[in-house]
This record gives sequence, C-alpha cells and structure tokens, in this order.
Amino acid sequence: MRTINDSARAFIDLAKLGRTSLWAIALTLLLISFINTISAFGILAFSPADVQSAFYRKLSVINLLESLFTGAAGIGGIAGFWLACRFILRRPYVSIVSAGLKFSVPRVLLGMALFLPALVVSVIASSVYFWVRFGTWQPPLGGFNSNPHVFGFGPILSLFAGPVAIGVFAFGEEQFFRGWLTQTLGQFIRVPAVVVTVVAVSFAIYHTQYDLPVKAAVFFHSIGFSVLSLRDQRLELALGAHTMLNTCVALLIPTFFVSAHPHVNLPNAIYMSHTILILDIIVFALIRGALPFALMYWFLQKTNGWFEPKPATEVADVQPA
Repeated sequence: MRTINDSARAFIDLAKLGRTSLWAIALTLLLISFINTISAFGILAFSPADVQSAFYRKLSVINLLESLFTGAAGIGGIAGFWLACRFILRRPYVSIVSAGLKFSVPRVLLGMALFLPALVVSVIASSVYFWVRFGTWQPPLGGFNSNPHVFGFGPILSLFAGPVAIGVFAFGEEQFFRGWLTQTLGQFIRVPAVVVTVVAVSFAIYHTQYDLPVKAAVFFHSIGFSVLSLRDQRLELALGAHTMLNTCVALLIPTFFVSAHPHVNLPNAIYMSHTILILDIIVFALIRGALPFALMYWFLQKTNGWFEPKPATEVADVQPA
C-alpha cells in the first residue's frame, strides 16, 4: 500500500504530463489574468455609472495583482486552466484533478457525506471548549438561522442557484490551490509537507473576509484539503468536503461570523468581550479546522477507502495531450 508521501509525489508529478517550465507557468497566469480582465470589463460595461466611477478610482497595480490571485481560483480560472492545459501546458485538463484522469461525482458526494458528521463533532467539541474556557455556551450547531439572500440571488433563486454556485466556487479554489498550484510548486519544492504549508498560507491570505482567528482555522482547512487530495491522488474528496463546508458556512453565517446578536454570537462576541490568548486561537483552529479532516482520514484509513490508480494511469505511462 502506498504511503501518503508516495501518493503525494504521484499526484504532484502529474504536472510532468505536460510542460512545467517557468515560461509555461507565466503564460498560464497571463492567460487567466487576460480572461478575468476581459470578464471584469465586460461586466463593468453594463454597470451603472457610479459603479464604474468607483471601480476606476480604486484601480491600482496592487488591486490588479490581487485580482489575478483571487481570479485564478474563480470561474475565470476554471476556463483559464482548461485553455492553458490545451494550448500552453499541453497536458490533459483532468490531470489537475485526478491521477485516474477521470472526474468522479460519487467521490465528491462521498466527501460531502463524510465531512458533515465530522464537522458536527468539531462544532460540538469547540462548544465544549468555549464553555469550559469562558463559561459561555455556544449552541452545538450554531443555530440554523438561514439567510435567504446569502447567495445574492433572492429567496427563490437561492434554492437552485446557491448550491450550484457553492459547488462551482469550491471547484475553482480546489483546482487552483490543491490542483495546479500544488503540482506546480511541487516541481520546484520536492518536500510535499512544505508545499502543503505554502499552499495553506496562500489559501488563508486569499480569504480576506475573515479575521485572524478564522484565518487560522482556514489555514488548517487547507492542510486538511491537501492531505485528502494528496493521499487520494485526486481532488474529489477534498472538493466534496469543501462544498459541504461552504454550504454550512453560507447557511450558518448569522451565528458563525456576523455580529448580529452579540450576546450569543460566537466566536466573534467572545473575541470582543474576553481576553483571547494565542493558545485559544490555536485550539479553536485545530478543533474547527483540523479535527474534521483527521476524522475523515481515520475513517478512510480504517475502511481502506482511498483511491488506488491503475498502472495505466501512472505518469510514466501517459503521454501529454
């Protein structure tokens, strides 16, 4: 049976199915930047004048670089990587996703199904910690206070467009961070643990909407996604877990991240009304960020549920497109 390091190197070296030069990397990023720029200005052309004016006032080199970073993990990145794989990298697009060179919907669903109970355990565990530490009870599931406009589509369309949007955005992030970025960095950094750490830092920085305690949890989320994808040699389990996590965050925003009810809202209210130690942030991040993935990993180890590619799908046996 493969070790996680063997599986990690096998997945990372899928990049060798195509071009891995710095020139190819630069052209890929330029292509994605071009697609995102065209899309942004296309949307801007049909926007109100005040929106256009505000956009141009804030336009700067830093904003453009930030847009390149965030856009690579968005919808523009999905289209960009497909085109890059076909015309620049010269490798099968699905090699970013799977060592089996096929996308598996059942494994996405498996990732969702395994992550939900693991997340419930972590939420209950963090609630116990806050009770012991601060004497203030956090509802174990945060209270199912759904926001009907959370997806931006309105109450009716959210029922249909929301889940699709969550899945697409999760796929874009997994494709970029755990797929292309991991495989690309792995060609220059030959220690998978270092690659995973760099990707995790980038993933936490990417989520600019969160403060430090939540970013710490996001850092461990990324490590969890990376461990799943590298051990499984494909992104579907991580994608399923990511989709389920985003779904829960979207549905539970009023109690997890918004200070609408300061007397019950945790962890934000706790951070404002109590002295928070670095240790508290680390424990919170480990419970909320690492524990669900540790439980998933344990279950997959016990049930031998990891994907094992056939010899025909090994890098040495597959020619670039």
